[in-house]
Order: sequence, then structure tokens, then C-alpha cells
Amino acid sequence: MDEWEFEVIGLIESPASFTWEEFEKLPRIQVFADMHCVTRWSRLGNLWEGVSTAEVLAHVKVLPQARYVLVHAHDGDWTTNMPLDDFLAQDALFADTPRRRTYSAGARRTAAPCDSPPLRLEERQMGQGHRTYRPRPA
Repeated sequence: MDEWEFEVIGLIESPASFTWEEFEKLPRIQVFADMHCVTRWSRLGNLWEGVSTAEVLAHVKVLPQARYVLVHAHDGDWTTNMPLDDFLAQDALFADTPRRRTYSAGARRTAAPCDSPPLRLEERQMGQGHRTYRPRPA
């Protein structure tokens, strides 16, 4: 996790980034929500914990013309976009602990987040979680 970096770039006054240690110190929330994967499996009744998307954007000043957020996957292979208002929903968060266990790839969970992307964007508007960690207001 020494080289892990969470970046916020795009239509903001100045870019921001967090190390894993800095990100872990941000205020945390809990969200109770189901998870529906695009590969056709679901896990119901999850208690997700992490940092709200609003908290992340509170550390930068989003420019008034920003309407959408583009979120990049940890491996750079894909992106997903959503309206800024959906990204800032009260129950949207970057989760690092489902059911109070540190997140790992797929349905597996481990005690340390070093073998997989440590964060998951969870938000209900799209109805699924994403293995992602870098928002970009656009």
C-alpha cells in the first residue's frame, strides 16, 4: 500500500490526492445495501463502510460547469461515468469494508487489502458496485 494513491482530478480548482494512510483517516460512514454484480450474482443485506463520495469531493472545489463524474478502474482498463448528483448521493461511498471485513477481489475477503483494489465505489443509482478508486469531475 506504500505506492497506493487516490487522485481527484478534472473540473476542480486544483487536483488532490490521498495516500492509503491519509484516505483511512477521512471520516467514515456505513451504508446498508444489496450488491448486484454484472456477472449475474447478488449478495443481499451488506453493511458497507468507507468514505462518502461527498467527503472526498469536500477536499476539492468542484467547478460549477462540472455535471458528471468519470471514475477510473484501479487497473486503468475501464471507466464508468455518472451524473455528479448521483455520485454525491447520501448513500454513495468508496467502500473498503463490507460486513466489517477489508474488501478484496470478487466475493473473497481478506484481512489485508494489498492483493486487490482496496476500494469499491458503491452507489444505488447504477445498482451495482465498481472496482474503482479515482473520481474525475467532468
